[in-house]
Amino acid sequence: MKNNLLLFLTLIFLSSCEISKEKKIKISENELEIKDFKIIESHSFKKYFDFLGGTPYNFIASDSGLYIHDVDGKDNKIVHFYNFQKQELTESFIGKGNGLYESFSPKSSSLKNEYFMIFDITMRKVIEKNLLTGDFKEVKVPNFFDKIKILNNEYLIGSGYKESIKKFQLLNRSNGELVEEFGDFTKFPENLNPEALKNYFQFSMEINPNESLVASAYRWHDCIEIFNIQTKESFSIKGPSQIDNFDALLVDQSGEFTFDRGPDILHCFISASVSKNYIYGLFSGKKDKEENAFFGKEIFIYDWNGKPIRKIMLDREVMTISISPDDKKLYAFDVDTSEVLYIDL
Repeated sequence: MKNNLLLFLTLIFLSSCEISKEKKIKISENELEIKDFKIIESHSFKKYFDFLGGTPYNFIASDSGLYIHDVDGKDNKIVHFYNFQKQELTESFIGKGNGLYESFSPKSSSLKNEYFMIFDITMRKVIEKNLLTGDFKEVKVPNFFDKIKILNNEYLIGSGYKESIKKFQLLNRSNGELVEEFGDFTKFPENLNPEALKNYFQFSMEINPNESLVASAYRWHDCIEIFNIQTKESFSIKGPSQIDNFDALLVDQSGEFTFDRGPDILHCFISASVSKNYIYGLFSGKKDKEENAFFGKEIFIYDWNGKPIRKIMLDREVMTISISPDDKKLYAFDVDTSEVLYIDL
């Protein structure tokens, strides 16, 4: 019995030594590491308007107004539209609930041309509204996804698909059927099960208006990846914090790696927004046990070639950001004051 225990402990020790030698995680084959931004600016938010009775999870800025994805469902509606010209909320749609054209757990949202979309994570469905005609469409999706967004007229794109080790899934926009999976992680422990891999490599996904590039801002990695859907090639931008959450991968008694979200794990990117020119990543850098770990006050800005443009230091912490299509205004929400905020860029 003692010999068996000694053998077991020896194997664990050797395994730990091997793990320490192989701490390198590679999200993409091509990596660009940066140490800091040459341009660092401080910006103070200005109040735009009060938003009482709801909690914006996401903003999507258009030329005519601001779409508010409200997880709490102000006035029993998930989506609200703030009209720039009238300077007021002029429309709310998609009911809070579990019926047809309703959402109970709205996880992600997207705007493409004249369509606004909500993905419900628990009901596993996508609800679209044609903003010109007012018509709704609802389709079920297979299995579990973390996020789904509109890619183009034909397809939706998803991430976090259960039991898959691929980064993205292409779905038929008409019926929700899975069409294709693509995107491989370059280097990670072979015995990391799909569920742990999905959680460890969780990311926010934003699509360039050209429909061919996707920016992924990783939650547990100081990394933004730019993926070309047409060529299936990608590269990662790492830094400047150099956060390493490899120790959150633990080996269980069966020899499999599991993802342990302990109190000392560090949050990286908590929100992202894109325009046709730039990628904006809201960065936390806090331990999971810290207060307001899901909030950040640093924004890293890159172009779509991976060039670091500048870093913005905010005067208060926020949990979501959205950039206007012309890159002139950045929006956020203060949960303490229930104010929609903006800064001029």
